[in-house]
Amino acid sequence: MLLSLVIPVYNVEEYLESCIDSVLSQNDKDLEIICVNDGSTDSSRDILRRYEKKVYNMRIIDQENKGLSGARNEGILNAKGKWVMFLDSDDKLEDDFVKALIPFLRSNNDCDLVEYEYKTIYPNGAIRRNCNFFKVKTLNMSGTEVFNNKIKTNTFYFSAWNKVLKKDFLINNEIFFREGVLYEDIEFSTKAINIAENIKFLNEVGTIYYKRNSGTITTTKSKRNLERMNSYARMIDFLYDYNSNILDKQFFKNYIVSRVLGVFYDIANNCENINDFREIISYRNKFSTLEEYTDYGIKKGNIKTKLLLRSLENRANLFFYYSKIHNYLKLKYFSIGGVKK
Repeated sequence: MLLSLVIPVYNVEEYLESCIDSVLSQNDKDLEIICVNDGSTDSSRDILRRYEKKVYNMRIIDQENKGLSGARNEGILNAKGKWVMFLDSDDKLEDDFVKALIPFLRSNNDCDLVEYEYKTIYPNGAIRRNCNFFKVKTLNMSGTEVFNNKIKTNTFYFSAWNKVLKKDFLINNEIFFREGVLYEDIEFSTKAINIAENIKFLNEVGTIYYKRNSGTITTTKSKRNLERMNSYARMIDFLYDYNSNILDKQFFKNYIVSRVLGVFYDIANNCENINDFREIISYRNKFSTLEEYTDYGIKKGNIKTKLLLRSLENRANLFFYYSKIHNYLKLKYFSIGGVKK
């Protein structure tokens, strides 16, 4: 078996059949499908069992709920393929993607990681094709050099589901998803790219990622967004040991500052009122690893960055209403990828 596709499944009865059908349409004998039922309480397990009876290359693993990371890790350990890739159960594979991927893997047997493109479909129908590989210069580059280049060109796509990785590479280097945390892909992808000795890029769309709008604004969702700060802090901790030179680079500091602002932008848009926003951002001081980067942004960032960071400290209402207005205008007037609303 050449390739194992791991699909974590938890209470996705609404999307699961569409996801699996997109995989089965690939119709490739070199593809193994591993669905990890992570303690679903809806009809997801029944749907999986119906498919398992008629699909020869599909395996179902049942486990108690361990979260997305635990399900992916179980898939890695049980994979029979030389290569492992991931797909979330509410997304899809692009038509005929595996047909392009398999020969690419065969001809690049010497690499540890292959990254491919994906497209995002937004609630308003807009479509964006992601991954600007033409910006990533990879000729004779180590994994750390590729990572540095991706940060510098803002092409670090941390999602696990646009990558194929050799199983032996993951096992031998103990690269797994941290369990019990959110935004686990950031740390996972940082480790994989920096440790890899050889990385290739496939200019084909593999995953169709649906950015779904729940239609609700909750403080709980905002607090979950704050967990991204922990992921960026863990990224920095890892880089201290494996790629410490990047930490002092201006482009890396700018990258972290922009990510921090992005976290608070999302928090503001998931908060119903300014008081909830003030409460949540009061916790930002516990992320001491990121303080030097936000301090850098205040001192060396552009005018917009300085104003936004200072408003978080002294004028939270300005940041809150800026985020709300910006998000409203983006959704109302802007299309993505040339597709109009």
